[in-house]
Amino acid sequence: MRLYCVSLNHHCTSMELRERVAFAREEAIDFLQRLCAPTESEGVILSTCNRTEIYATGSPGQESTPWQPALELLHADRGFEPVLSPPNHWRDEGAAVVRHLLRVSAGLESQVLGETEILGQVRTALSWADEAGTCGRRMRRLWERAIGVGKRVRAETLLGDGALSHAAAAFELARKVFGPLERHRILVVGTGEIGALALERLRGSRTAGLTLINRTRERAEEMAAAHREGGGGPVEVRPFEQLEASVIDADVVLTSTAAGEPILDHGMMRRIRAERGGRRPLLLLDLALPRAVDPRAGEIDGVYLKNLDDLAAVIRSNEAQRRDEVPKAEALVQRGTDAYLDWLRGLSVEPTVRDLRDRFERVRREELEELRPGLDAEAFARLDAATRRLIARLLHAPSANLRRDDSLHDPRLLGMLQRLFEEERPGSAPEDPEERARESDEDPAHR
Repeated sequence: MRLYCVSLNHHCTSMELRERVAFAREEAIDFLQRLCAPTESEGVILSTCNRTEIYATGSPGQESTPWQPALELLHADRGFEPVLSPPNHWRDEGAAVVRHLLRVSAGLESQVLGETEILGQVRTALSWADEAGTCGRRMRRLWERAIGVGKRVRAETLLGDGALSHAAAAFELARKVFGPLERHRILVVGTGEIGALALERLRGSRTAGLTLINRTRERAEEMAAAHREGGGGPVEVRPFEQLEASVIDADVVLTSTAAGEPILDHGMMRRIRAERGGRRPLLLLDLALPRAVDPRAGEIDGVYLKNLDDLAAVIRSNEAQRRDEVPKAEALVQRGTDAYLDWLRGLSVEPTVRDLRDRFERVRREELEELRPGLDAEAFARLDAATRRLIARLLHAPSANLRRDDSLHDPRLLGMLQRLFEEERPGSAPEDPEERARESDEDPAHR
C-alpha cells in the first residue's frame, strides 16, 4: 500500500486558491467516492480555512506519482490546472505523510501555533470519510493515531496554552485582574472584527451580564442574535447615547471602534469614576486604533487601562511559551509516527506470520493426538499447554523480526519463507534419514 497526501495549505497556497479548493461536507463525500471507488482505495479529506488536504492510498504497482488521480479529479471539478503544480501545493507519500498529519493534528502546522480547533476538524474529516465509505483499516488507524497524538499534545504540553489573538489576550488579562468573570459585567463597544471575536471568546463563559453598544444599533442587534443562536448567553443591546451609563455599570469595558478619536475622554472617565465610587475597580481594554480611550484615563485611581501594545506583550509572552513546548510536541509526533509505521509494516507480513503459526499449530495438534491414547486427561492437558508455549516461544522472535525488519518484506523473500516450511506434497519421495546424515558428514559446512 502507498499512502500519499496532496496538500494546499497556508504555507504554499494563496487564500484565493484555498477558497477554490475548499470542500463542504457533501462535496467531500462525493469527491472521495469518485476518487476511491475505481481502485477500491481508501481516502480522507481535511478541509479548513487554512488547508485542503487529500489523503489516500494507492496500489503498490501504481505509477510513480500515486497522487496524480487526485490532482486530475481536482482539475476536473474546479477547472484549473496550472496552479496545481508546485510550489502551489505540497505532495508526498509514506512516512512523510504520516508525520505531516500528526503534526497537523497537534497544531504544529497551524497558522497560529498550537491552536486547538484543528483537532475537531480532524475528527470531522474522519466522519466525512465514514459517510463516504472510504475509510478502511489503514486510514482509520492513521486517523485515530493522529487524534490520539493531538489529544496527548494538549494534555501533556503547554503548546495550546495562552492567548495569541488580541481579543483572547484581552479576556486572559481580565481574568488575571478579576479572576473568574461569573460575577462581573462586560461591556463591548464596537461591532467590527475585534468586537465579533470578543463575543466569540465569551460564548463559552458565564458572566453577570453582557452588554453591546454600537453607533449602528441594527448591526449590534444582528451580532447579539448571532451570539445567542451560537450558544452564547443573553446580550443586552443599548444605544450609543447610553455609553457613559453603561460604563458606570460595567466591570470590564472592551472598545474596538473606528471613531478616530477617544469616545471615552478624560472628563467622562472622571465622572464615571465618581459615580462608581471607590469600591469597584474598572478595567478598560482599548483595542481600537486610533485609540478610543483617552490615555490619561489610566491615571485615575481605580481605573486600569490596557491598549494594543500591552496586549501584544501578553501575546509575545504566550508565543514564547508555546515555542518552548514545540520539542515536547515533536517528540510525541515522532513516537506516534513510528508506532503507526511499525503497525503498517506488520500488515504486509501478517499473512506469512499467520500461515506459519497455522502450520506449526497443525503439526502440534497432529503429534499431540498421536499421544492422546496413552495419556490421562490431566497429563494431556499439561502436554497441550507445554507444547503451546513451546510453539509460541519458537515463533516469537521470527514473527517480531519479520514485522520489524523492512528488508524482509520483499514479496520474493516472503514466498521463499513460505516454501521453506511447505509440507511434503503427496507422491514425493520420502527423505532417507541415513542418506541425509551421510550428506551432512560429507558437507564441509557441517564439520
